[in-house]
Amino acid sequence: MSTLKVVLLTDSDSLNQNIPLPYKYYGKKLWETVQNIVTELKYPCEIVELDKLDFQEHESVNKFLNADIVLMDVTNQDRRPTFMYHKGNRESVDCMDDIVLIQASNVENDSAIQDLK
Repeated sequence: MSTLKVVLLTDSDSLNQNIPLPYKYYGKKLWETVQNIVTELKYPCEIVELDKLDFQEHESVNKFLNADIVLMDVTNQDRRPTFMYHKGNRESVDCMDDIVLIQASNVENDSAIQDLK
């Protein structure tokens, strides 16, 4: 069985619990949960910060495009278009295995889920 390369694409600030966010969600909790799952499955998993990907940081772009699976946390509605742009970049090079995650605890994100389908 070959090893899958998993990447969590996240907004940089969502990993820092000390930064007040416009939404009640912490990417750190998501990362810990994902890390536990992939560790149990013995898959390597890395974080790629959206800001570094936006500025075409070479290592981040390579991790993102070479990952077998990318998990994207699109809870922050202000950054959602940027996440979807990068998702489109992966699709344009036939990387179709992405998992889009969103916290839907309010009406705003509930309607956003319909937009993402």
